Amino acid sequence: MPFQFLLRFRGILFNLLFLAYLLLVQPHVLARLDAVLDRGAADPLLGILLLAAPWIELAGLYLVTPVVLSRMRNGAARWPTTLPSLVWMAHLVLNIMLFVGFACFGVSSGDDPPLWGVLLMAAVVLKELGYLLYWIMKVEPARNHTREKTRFLGEIGFLQNPAGREFLGDLLLLPFALLSFGCLWQMLVARNPIHYSSPADAALELGLAVFVFLMLFSAIRSLYFIEEWATLRGRWPIVVYALSILANLALAVAALPAA
Repeated sequence: MPFQFLLRFRGILFNLLFLAYLLLVQPHVLARLDAVLDRGAADPLLGILLLAAPWIELAGLYLVTPVVLSRMRNGAARWPTTLPSLVWMAHLVLNIMLFVGFACFGVSSGDDPPLWGVLLMAAVVLKELGYLLYWIMKVEPARNHTREKTRFLGEIGFLQNPAGREFLGDLLLLPFALLSFGCLWQMLVARNPIHYSSPADAALELGLAVFVFLMLFSAIRSLYFIEEWATLRGRWPIVVYALSILANLALAVAALPAA
């Protein structure tokens, strides 16, 4: 029963997976980012992951979006209008992670950017703007559009099952979400210790950390956030959803260094 509940509310499942990431993986990611950003270390493996993540995410969005739109069309308590555009403008900012990816290969901010870097950045921006335009133009796509997409995807083995498509898509969304959060959290918050010796300074620093976390967490959840706003209702789903976010927030803030 709990697992069926999580499959029904996949955004809550994402929150739990993100909690596991914060506990088990993010400390190692932040250590590698620290070596790149503060000590100029080369990290080609991390660089490849950072530069590939937006395209892995695009494949995930291709699989997940038709299923999400179909579910929203059939069960939306309120239909999003401007929210998808706002979410995707915030999502566009997450691509700052690409600059960290370039740094992993020794390209610093003072260097002339290599041609491949310029082309990659332009392609990613076009990808994000294209998806933003998709939400503006196709947020209520025709039913036959969803059927055609389903039929095409059904030619790929187990993807004939909508649940299989969504599960694979969810997995493909994770690298961008986790790595982009790690990069921006490290750049904006994690390298700045909390001065607990001064209560006023600590309160201000913790307040900023909470604000940044909520902004980044909302942006990396993208599709889940849009769907939840449209469909999430009922006391227990909302309570579990809120608790899962608070658990992530508490863990992220508790792990910040102290001055």
